[in-house]
Amino acid sequence: MRHDLEETRAIKGVFGKHAYELGVSSTKSMHGHPIGAAPAFEAVACVKALEDGVMPPTIGLEEADPECDLDYVPGTARKKKLAYVQRALDDAKVAPDSISWRRAPPHGDRTRE
Repeated sequence: MRHDLEETRAIKGVFGKHAYELGVSSTKSMHGHPIGAAPAFEAVACVKALEDGVMPPTIGLEEADPECDLDYVPGTARKKKLAYVQRALDDAKVAPDSISWRRAPPHGDRTRE
């Protein structure tokens, strides 16, 4: 639980009030911690979320700490057209601190770049 609170505070620190408009989920609850393969698992989850327009759920979240008051996408996946996804890195030896992907604009559409 301590890490959940730290992550919540970090998200609020980076995104401010916008943090309350974000969906935050953890795929580790579905695949466990595959040690060195975790970045690959989570990268695939991020890219598929963008591709399919689905926020993966945080399985097993029944009651969050009152200070963990963001949208953690509890229980079931949620359909939503996503423009960006971000994977936070939890290994202090890896830089940068996070990796982000952006949905590419439709071919020829340069207005969103």
